[in-house]
Amino acid sequence: MWRTLIAAIFGRPTPSVSAHLDGVRQRDRSSIEVATATPRSSIPGADRDVVFLPGTGRGYFLEVTGESGYQDVLSGQWQKMRPNRETSMRLTAEPTNPGDSKAVAVQTLTGETVGYLAAAEAACYQQLILQLDAQQLIGICKAKLLGGTANRTQIGVFLDVEPPTLVASKLGLTIRV
Repeated sequence: MWRTLIAAIFGRPTPSVSAHLDGVRQRDRSSIEVATATPRSSIPGADRDVVFLPGTGRGYFLEVTGESGYQDVLSGQWQKMRPNRETSMRLTAEPTNPGDSKAVAVQTLTGETVGYLAAAEAACYQQLILQLDAQQLIGICKAKLLGGTANRTQIGVFLDVEPPTLVASKLGLTIRV
């Protein structure tokens, strides 16, 4: 349990109980059970249990948009991170967002927004995140910060998370495409 949590926070690879579910197992088609009891206090500010969304394991391909408006938060994250700039980010559905009712915010583990998923991906991911929310679960995934150097001052965020249909399938959920 602690190795998985530490890996999620500090980006260190550790073997998981289930390579596909990264610490989550399916109890039935309508609910998800956290495989190991992750205390809520283990994640700063977490008011619910955490589900580690499975990544592709092949890299960070899902680009976060709008991060230019959150450079102060990203700069703070950048300063606290290990040299490989890997971390975990929280995905939060925002169905009441006035700009986009299908929006999915990408946030630090403490809930500070650093950007959003692109509209093309957000609609399907939002269905997934809303189903996790209904079960009082927080979905987090691996992330990598790029930039923040003399050559590229802006900091960008890329996520390693499988497509929402695959994640939903592995977690025993269904989403409409």
